Amino acid sequence: MDEQIAQAVRSSPLLGEVPPGNVEVTDVHVSTVDPAVATARVIPTGGETDPATALLRHSAPPGSRWALTELGTAGVGCDALAPAVRDDLNLPCETLPPG
Repeated sequence: MDEQIAQAVRSSPLLGEVPPGNVEVTDVHVSTVDPAVATARVIPTGGETDPATALLRHSAPPGSRWALTELGTAGVGCDALAPAVRDDLNLPCETLPPG
C-alpha cells in the first residue's frame, strides 16, 4: 500500500514544479478511523521546496486508487477531515477564536 500511496503523490499535479523523480515519500499512515484516508511526508530531494504533508483519499471501486487531495506545510486536512480522523493521523490544526 505504501508504494501505491507514493505513486499517487509522484503522479499528482499538486507537486507543481517538483519533478516526480525528486520526491521521497515517507511516514505513510492510513487512518484507523477512516481507512480511505492517509497521510505521508513528501520530501523534495533536489531542494526545490520545503518538506510537506500529503493528504490522500482512496476512491471506492470500480477503479479504486489512492489520490493526492492536499499538499502543504500547515493546516493540511483541517477543513476536509473530521476531528477524530485528524487526531488519528496526528494532523495539527489551529483553533481560531470566535470572531
